[in-house]
Amino acid sequence: YDKAVLLLAHRHSDASTFLSTPSAQRAPETIDIWWVSHDGALPLTIAHLLTIHEALSHCAIRVFMWIEQREAAAIGSDVASIETRVRHFLRIFRLRAKHVEVVSLARTPLGETAEARALHKEAQLNEAMVSRTTASTLLLITNLTAPSALHLAQPLTYGDVLEAACAGLPPVLFVCGCAGELHYVD
Repeated sequence: YDKAVLLLAHRHSDASTFLSTPSAQRAPETIDIWWVSHDGALPLTIAHLLTIHEALSHCAIRVFMWIEQREAAAIGSDVASIETRVRHFLRIFRLRAKHVEVVSLARTPLGETAEARALHKEAQLNEAMVSRTTASTLLLITNLTAPSALHLAQPLTYGDVLEAACAGLPPVLFVCGCAGELHYVD
């Protein structure tokens, strides 16, 4: 797609409390970015722009780059070297991150339906996100998985994928960039 898409999923019953307390009265909070490099830098840009606003200026940014084990093997890199490259990229991008971590996910099983693979992948990612989310995580930004042909034919199944992705998490901002907003730096 040539368009960027943002979708906020807020599962809390009282949405009016989100960002209602002035930043001076808030405990330190974080904006967690779960980033996929091939999805472009839009999630990083959004996090940076959010922290410029007075209501979120007290927030630190934590970056988690997720990669499937087969992707790491394909590029011939281990998690430590990928993390070093991500830190270098963030310095060039001038994004100050309190924490940087590369999370390697197990391979998505083959032979299942596309829907089952998507749910399995989102469940894995959700487990990784829930285990790293802290009480101080105010907002989580992650990529928006593109809908498959099945999701286009049966939109409610796409809702199931998104619900699986954000179960048990603070507000989640799903971002889908067109990856054309940045030229990669090695």
